Amino acid sequence: MGMTKEGYRSALQQLLPRGLVWVRALGTRLTGLLTGFARTLLRVDNRLGDLARETDPTKTVEAITDWEKLAGLPDDCCCTPTVSDDLDERRQAVILRLTNEGGQSKPYFIQLAAMLGFQITINEFRPFRAGISRCGDPLNSREMSFMWVVRETDSTLPTDLSEQAAEAIACARAALVCIFRRYKPAHTDVVFYFIDYLITEDETAFITAEDGTPFVADGLWTH
Repeated sequence: MGMTKEGYRSALQQLLPRGLVWVRALGTRLTGLLTGFARTLLRVDNRLGDLARETDPTKTVEAITDWEKLAGLPDDCCCTPTVSDDLDERRQAVILRLTNEGGQSKPYFIQLAAMLGFQITINEFRPFRAGISRCGDPLNSREMSFMWVVRETDSTLPTDLSEQAAEAIACARAALVCIFRRYKPAHTDVVFYFIDYLITEDETAFITAEDGTPFVADGLWTH
């Protein structure tokens, strides 16, 4: 690395045998032949430098697709996985995926939702126990210890009533459901309460009335 064509040509000339036939003057056919070899060596040298660069995801250019495959991108949790045209954005997505340490706390999932454009609250439950629980506490069963509810409070999603806005909202919510179920603690079930409907563990959709009363929709929620 750092070599030039002339440097490689000089190195090749130094490997030649001694004698009147093995001339080293510029303009000779032998020197022209060695110059051609020098160009090839220089090109290989430069490509080795490119290879070293491609091992760093913060600088990669040609190997960005391979880094994305390693990181599991584009994320199949989105209903329409796409690849950005911006190289810097693709690098950042790879770095974020590879450096994400994960977590199982409420702040972690709230931050994860914020990255997808949602503001949420998370409710967890504990069973009613005599001597610990008090009068007025919910009569939760033991199974409720393994249930948590994600409730959408606000989002940065489109608010108009166009078909494109509806598709964007559906895609973003599908991504949220998919990613949360991927990272949730394995022993738990999570229910999603969006502003206008509820998604249960078996993916049954509940449409909510103005007063918040849920009604079971026909069929399963699809995304």
